[in-house]
Amino acid sequence: MRAHRRITATLVALLLVTGACDAGDDPPASDPTSTPAEPDPTGEADPPTQPDDGGEPDDAEPDDEAAGTEDPPEATGTEPVDLQVRTVVTGLEAPWDVVDHAGRVLVTERDTGRLLEISGDGDHTEVRRFPVDATGEGGLLGLASDDVSLFVYYTADDGNRVVRLDDVDGGEEQPLLTGIPKGPTHNGGRLAIGPDEQLYVGTGDAGNAASAADLDALAGKILRVARDGQVPADNPFDGSPVWTLGHRNVQGLAFDPEGRLWAAELGPDVDDEINLIEAGQDYGWPEVTGAPGVDGLVDAAFVAQPAEASWSGAAVVDGGAIPQWEGDLLVTGLRGERLWRLTLDGATVTAAEELHVGEFGRLRTARVAPDGSVWLLTSNRDGRGSPTDEDDRLLRVGP
Repeated sequence: MRAHRRITATLVALLLVTGACDAGDDPPASDPTSTPAEPDPTGEADPPTQPDDGGEPDDAEPDDEAAGTEDPPEATGTEPVDLQVRTVVTGLEAPWDVVDHAGRVLVTERDTGRLLEISGDGDHTEVRRFPVDATGEGGLLGLASDDVSLFVYYTADDGNRVVRLDDVDGGEEQPLLTGIPKGPTHNGGRLAIGPDEQLYVGTGDAGNAASAADLDALAGKILRVARDGQVPADNPFDGSPVWTLGHRNVQGLAFDPEGRLWAAELGPDVDDEINLIEAGQDYGWPEVTGAPGVDGLVDAAFVAQPAEASWSGAAVVDGGAIPQWEGDLLVTGLRGERLWRLTLDGATVTAAEELHVGEFGRLRTARVAPDGSVWLLTSNRDGRGSPTDEDDRLLRVGP
């Protein structure tokens, strides 16, 4: 992966040179105080009448100083570097995910169903359009790439599905998972390729809480399949794509350098969860939320309340470009309108920092770019935000 970063550094450096910028999510929480699982910050959820992801119903000039074609420096220590937030592109419509695919920066728009390519001059062009059902929180959602194939999660007329594209520009979809329950809320949608080269899929309960605990349902789960859609023989439930169960609405998936999988999950009006994922385990929904210590159910590793959280995308920082964040888990807040930085010590969250509170509005996705900087997507045109003339935006955080 680091070799790939060096190979694509030139393209990404050209892409990320646009001008400097200013720098959720569930119903309003009945109690805005935090209920941390250890440490002790705060967080929140969605109004019962609104979708659960935090607000659904819904060119920058080049920066000459940021331009360059040299590879990013290798990490030489833990000395902090000065960080800036720059706008890469403006004028997006409720973007949901961003990925580097063989040197091309691709973004999904949830409601329009457009897959966009972001160019180095701060512009975007439509690559293709998916036939999405954009009701509520449905639409064109998550992406993952192995640089050969692009994996896409979207809401169709017959449910949520995961497809593979071997030719992004004109090739046919190859369905990998279909029939994932959909609803006006809780459609999940995040994808990640693990260090084991398998595809991990975060789903939501689609408004049917009981389905999260039902092994025969694909809703409210983290699923694991091969990149051709086959069920791996070492999955915990024989012949089933289910990896873990008991999830309300998985919105973020990220692997740390030791190969552990972390998931960000929206709670109801309390207890947004960060979970350390272990095969075959039950994470408690709908029986419990947070970290109540119930036998047979896995406690969240970290809990915050929706007013400060309403977590969505997650990423673990690596590559050495931001030494002071190396190995940290970043999670975006929709209703919380902030970026959470969680310090990890093995399987434990040891500290939490809340960054850019209210500066960019709702934040949907965090993703580590090939040069080790961090991409952020705003979500201010998703029906719950207060967009500016430039929204929505792809931002870059880095040296």
